[in-house]
Amino acid sequence: MYSAKSVLKTMGAYDCALSYLHRTAIHYFKKKIRGDANLKATIDELSQLKTLRTHFGYAEYKDEHLLLNLSIRLAETINTLKERLLATDSNYRNASFLDAGDPDRIVLRSIESERGISLNIVDDCVKQIKNVGGIPVKGDVQMMPFRDKSFDYVFCFETLEHLENPILGLKELSRVCAKKVFISIPWVEKTRVHEDNYRPDAPAVENHVFEFNREDFAKIITHTDLKITYYKEINIFPKILNPIDNFLLKKFYYPSFFSRFQFYELTKKG
Repeated sequence: MYSAKSVLKTMGAYDCALSYLHRTAIHYFKKKIRGDANLKATIDELSQLKTLRTHFGYAEYKDEHLLLNLSIRLAETINTLKERLLATDSNYRNASFLDAGDPDRIVLRSIESERGISLNIVDDCVKQIKNVGGIPVKGDVQMMPFRDKSFDYVFCFETLEHLENPILGLKELSRVCAKKVFISIPWVEKTRVHEDNYRPDAPAVENHVFEFNREDFAKIITHTDLKITYYKEINIFPKILNPIDNFLLKKFYYPSFFSRFQFYELTKKG
């Protein structure tokens, strides 16, 4: 028996469909950037840092749709982070920071931090951070080699979903933090748990374990001494009015690359 995918590949239709999907994604990514001057300015700054293509350390991104996706979600996260830091502390650049799960120091460089430490468990990321002048520490977010309240602010972007024990990870982030924790995770309609090693071509720690929807993440937080003080959905795509494009992207693109992310500001209770 032949699968529909194998038949389409034989006919050449699969590659044509994939190419169309990527072109469609690129069109809407560029439309979003053109319509937001602040977003465009941040993406231009990120491009100058020259680590977008190797952002995750273990692989190099060459396809335009992947780079645009990554650029938008990083820029949106950084812009939101700056807004929240400024709302909390107008002199935040003099604070101490930990970026837990940091692959290339791009966030710390963007907020112009001189007192930032990068933690990552992947050797390629540790090397990359060192190459761009950062201070890397190899370690696990679930068992960090830092004293209590070592940092004013702690970041953990697109990392929590990779942890086998996200509650322990959140408790560790809180333990080493003196003021606030900032987190981003993929947006999903329903919480999901992935099978082990579902992407054998990537390092094991790069596979997702848990992806929480907003309601379930709020429940997870109750197991820690943190509380949610700010929430924002970061949209990667603009609103798509064309029903065919909307259907195709939602059905075949979003499951692999996510259409939006959840951004949380967490503060200690009491």
